[in-house]
Amino acid sequence: MGFTADLVKRFQEHKTGTVSSTKYRRPLKLIHYEYFINKVDAKSREVFLKSGFGRDQLRQSLKRTLKEIEQVIAEASHKNLTQKEFSRSYRK
Repeated sequence: MGFTADLVKRFQEHKTGTVSSTKYRRPLKLIHYEYFINKVDAKSREVFLKSGFGRDQLRQSLKRTLKEIEQVIAEASHKNLTQKEFSRSYRK
């Protein structure tokens, strides 16, 4: 969770493993983003979402999406899919 002026570039950095915080948690799928015109507002929102209450609020608003992701991961684990096979099923 963070803010950037170039979402496409930043997501590509995460996908290719050049960001240490997500390097070993791939494949990744962008499930939510917010757009702000003002940097101060964006940073303020980031700080809020990283707080306990903000994180819980975000999880609550994405609960159905997160549930679907958990199901895909469980199915992949059950089927013993390779990372490449999992990536294909995860993109659906």
